[in-house]
Amino acid sequence: MSSISLTDRIQEITEQISPNYEKSVDVDAGWYQLVVDCYDKLCEIDPYHTIFQIKQKCGNLRYYFSTTLEGDALGEMSRIVSHYEDIASKTCELTGKPGILMQKGFFYKTLCENFLAEGWKPVRKSK
Repeated sequence: MSSISLTDRIQEITEQISPNYEKSVDVDAGWYQLVVDCYDKLCEIDPYHTIFQIKQKCGNLRYYFSTTLEGDALGEMSRIVSHYEDIASKTCELTGKPGILMQKGFFYKTLCENFLAEGWKPVRKSK
């Protein structure tokens, strides 16, 4: 049995992006497994859902999609996306290790503590 690499899976998902959008999954390798898992869970409910974008925005995962399904199915798909976006908010974008939101200049990324030495600083969340 052959195993498909995460990079290959990301490429397969990229090919599923709507033709009206750039065919690119814009996340770093630390989030590849999260994207693949989210996609697979969504496909269990609607294998024909439309992907518009999958990207990192201000240190958070964003998975933009649509479906022709309504009601409970749509609600469950939205919960799945929220679940994986929440996991990503605690996962280093580069390594896949536990991470926190960090800032360097005007840039935000969710990173592990290894990147503190590179000038990234933890973002203090306001209460």
